[in-house]
Amino acid sequence: MAAGVTRPAGAGGRLPEAAGAEQARSLLALLQAEYARLAAAARAAVAAADAGESDPLAYVRSELARHGGLPPRNAAVTAMLADAVGAMRVAGRAARLPDLAGKAVAS
Repeated sequence: MAAGVTRPAGAGGRLPEAAGAEQARSLLALLQAEYARLAAAARAAVAAADAGESDPLAYVRSELARHGGLPPRNAAVTAMLADAVGAMRVAGRAARLPDLAGKAVAS
């Protein structure tokens, strides 16, 4: 903001940017928690495979299913690796991220 230019305070005397920053921090915390859950599921799958469990991917499948992110049956591995849009949809469902207009992102 230019020197000498003031901006009216929002509700409670806070600048509107402060409320946006609080929302961003909350969303970041939520995304970090969801990332931690997915990382834990991936680590559990590796440990389960090393231990010879019959279905080591069950942990990852369960976590992906929580967010409707399971790939379609017979999906090509390369297609799943290249599907950034699909991965972002799963992340959006996990965090219930708002779009720029403040509405929930359609899943």
